Amino acid sequence: MAKNRVAITKHADTSESVRNALDLIRNPIKVALQEKFKNASRGQVLIKPNLLSTDLNHICNTTVEHCKAIADFFYDLGDYTVVVGEGTTYASDKNPSTILALERHGFKEHEDQWALIDLHEDQPGKWFDIINHEAPRGIELGIAKTCIESFTVSAAKFKTHDVLGVTLGLKNMMGGLVSARNKVSQEILARGDVKGYMHGFSRKKPHFLSREINTGASKVALAVNLVRMHACHPPDLTVIDGSTIMEGAGPRRGTACQALSGITIAGTDTIAVDAACARMIGMPLESFKYIQRAGELGLGDHEHEKTILVGESLDGMITRIKFHPQFKLARKWTTDELKALESFTRFPPESHVL
Repeated sequence: MAKNRVAITKHADTSESVRNALDLIRNPIKVALQEKFKNASRGQVLIKPNLLSTDLNHICNTTVEHCKAIADFFYDLGDYTVVVGEGTTYASDKNPSTILALERHGFKEHEDQWALIDLHEDQPGKWFDIINHEAPRGIELGIAKTCIESFTVSAAKFKTHDVLGVTLGLKNMMGGLVSARNKVSQEILARGDVKGYMHGFSRKKPHFLSREINTGASKVALAVNLVRMHACHPPDLTVIDGSTIMEGAGPRRGTACQALSGITIAGTDTIAVDAACARMIGMPLESFKYIQRAGELGLGDHEHEKTILVGESLDGMITRIKFHPQFKLARKWTTDELKALESFTRFPPESHVL
């Protein structure tokens, strides 16, 4: 079995860094495109950035330069249509708007290159079961139809997370969740921003939960549900924006790591890419249980011996970063928490194609 390739590049110019990384894995990308579009040199490419907040913040949110370089690469490859889609969660004025987030970060200035999509307005294309402590085994979440039908690029930001440690290519795809329904009755429970359900307590988002719950039961639910989401429908390509790398109080309020920047990490295996990022910040993958578990289930290569790294030397970039203060507690998984993670992800969850 051929090993996955993960490209690592470093350049002060984001466009150059991205282009160099994608050029290094051009052939694997071509193969993935052929598999998606049945050997046709045309189709729709979805670039899914991380625009967590409407507030202009290039440490928290993926840059437009990163995404434009990805778009240019696909235009060079064939007759592809590019769309940029996201489902924004936060705003300082308490009124998050995906389109506003895209506008503030410069994406609207390039509408001659792509169409902009609010994934919150999309219809579900696949459903997967989640665990939710307030409705055990009773809820399914829908992944946006655009994510399912397109060649999807997770253009994730390299940043920290309060209870899971990091948010990278896998977790970025939470922005593609668009609907929640009752598994038995099929009744639609919510549309639009349904990411709160991933945290395990109905639709409550983390800031409505206690620290004890956030670092315990909710952490486990989020890890389980992320693995299930990835099993249902992973992205086709992951291109990590490390133009700045967040440390500290992520995923929204962290600061830029001064010792590491200008980085792009890319590959067609999201788990291999995320695992390489973990190594880059000097952490064993077991610190990030959801990524490790996805790899153990065969949803990607999490063991670095099975991945070919091309481009810059990863060993020469290893830099320890500061994590969210809460992660010091959250990274300590109890025996019961580990058993729950294994038990609830033991088999790939059902997915339903509409």
